[in-house]
Amino acid sequence: MSESLLQVEELETHLFTKEGVLKPVNGVSFHVDRGETVGLVGESGCGKTMTALSIMGLVPNPPGRIVGGAIQLDGEDLLQLDDRTLRTRRSVQMGMIFQDASTALNPTMRVGDQIAETMQRHMGMNAAEAALHATEILDRVGIPAAEQRLSDYPHQFSGGMRQRVMIAIAICCNPELLIADEPTTALDVTIQAQLLDLIRELKEDVGKSVLWITHDLGVVAELCDRVMVMYAGQVVEEATVEELFLRPRHPYTAGLLDSMPTLEERRQESLKTIEGMPPNMARMPSGCAFHPRCEYASERCVEEMPVLERSGREGLVACWHPLNIEE
Repeated sequence: MSESLLQVEELETHLFTKEGVLKPVNGVSFHVDRGETVGLVGESGCGKTMTALSIMGLVPNPPGRIVGGAIQLDGEDLLQLDDRTLRTRRSVQMGMIFQDASTALNPTMRVGDQIAETMQRHMGMNAAEAALHATEILDRVGIPAAEQRLSDYPHQFSGGMRQRVMIAIAICCNPELLIADEPTTALDVTIQAQLLDLIRELKEDVGKSVLWITHDLGVVAELCDRVMVMYAGQVVEEATVEELFLRPRHPYTAGLLDSMPTLEERRQESLKTIEGMPPNMARMPSGCAFHPRCEYASERCVEEMPVLERSGREGLVACWHPLNIEE
């Protein structure tokens, strides 16, 4: 196994609300190796984005707070750092591409200033050096006439170009880890393909590690080396891309894969669905959180919460009745 760049251990992030304590990240553990792209998938509300915000130190407080676990980046526990040091790590060692660039970018600042500000603050560049480097970064992410566009505001860019600006800000200090939170969700498939090619190119050129958060399993198949499946704040399965698509272990993973259309299906056939809805985190079910929606659920599933255990050659699964275990 390659050396791990990011190691998350038993991470717990809680939201303290009027309804009670919600646990969107409830004992999550995983790693991202150097040069590896790891996918984090699951339905909306399963805790993917809150996991990313926890790693970046951006959990909104109130109502959120990290209450347990450890997040180690290159051997350093980020949860033990003061705010000033963490801000430096957030730019120099890890960068985040947010889902909606139109809300993540400052509408009152020119895009060149937004890129240059990060480099001046964390890399010690003067204004001229930062402007030159900002031009190079915009050109690298595929924005035409990059030098002229430095003086433009975010609203003067298309959706795809704004997302490229977001990528430029995330990589301007050359971080080792990129966290991408569904950055292509709101874009059409042509622009989505271009951005996926850009991320792949960045990874191959400079060996960056990528944590790719998405609900699109097609993107996972194309981009990722390994996949983690989240449900109700927990990782319920982890496997290589090939293993996950060929032999899903968790019934939830199998349901996600069955809901994807294939070229072989007849047009009159309806897509399969997972019955029910994800649980309300203020009123979590007992035992396995997926048991109210699972066709394989037993009394043990209702009473006991499964733990993430080795299953198959390379995978992990948290299920009392894992699938595809004939080998």
